[in-house]
Amino acid sequence: MNTLYLLMNDYNETERVLKGVFDITETSPVKASDYDFPYYIKSENCPESVFFNLEEDGDVSFDYRKEQGHVFSSALWEVFSLFRMPERYIKNLSISFRGESLSTDKRYKYVFFAPHDFINYKESVLLDVTRGSLVPNKIIFNESSMNDYDIFQLSSKIVIGLRLVINEKVKLYIERNGFKGFKIIPLEHAFAEYCNDYHFNPHRVLKKTKAKLP
Repeated sequence: MNTLYLLMNDYNETERVLKGVFDITETSPVKASDYDFPYYIKSENCPESVFFNLEEDGDVSFDYRKEQGHVFSSALWEVFSLFRMPERYIKNLSISFRGESLSTDKRYKYVFFAPHDFINYKESVLLDVTRGSLVPNKIIFNESSMNDYDIFQLSSKIVIGLRLVINEKVKLYIERNGFKGFKIIPLEHAFAEYCNDYHFNPHRVLKKTKAKLP
């Protein structure tokens, strides 16, 4: 069986929080955008280049980061473009601080994947939590997901959702090219990694099941 992996921010290499706002213009001081990102980038009115306006100076040497959508270095996105992906929308991204683009040797892409749900809910083992998301004990994807795509986005219904799922081929290609700023975690270990990263205790939020009468 083809092993699947999840792309996750690596907070040992990058800032835990990049405080900033996505917008269609550079702003200083940073203010709330009039546009709903990342959804706005699929609009025909969205310009080809957008900005991530940082409130504080930050590390922009990463190649990938999940940040209200997906931020890729152009080099990593070029690699991803070699593989099969579902519908997505792509914009050039400038990362700015105090109204000026930060100096970096990398160029960036801002990517939004159209919502799809590839999970086979009959075979998966998913537990309800009080805030409405599902804790994954075991995730099984529809066969079409595995056959049609090398890369796709995990459903927002899952606690660890909206992260990118990749197969073994993509993982090996990424590792050969020395990209940084993120980690590649086997899907079956991704929830434990998430709990460690965010100090999340699922037992505090799992819905309690009522005892059934004999």
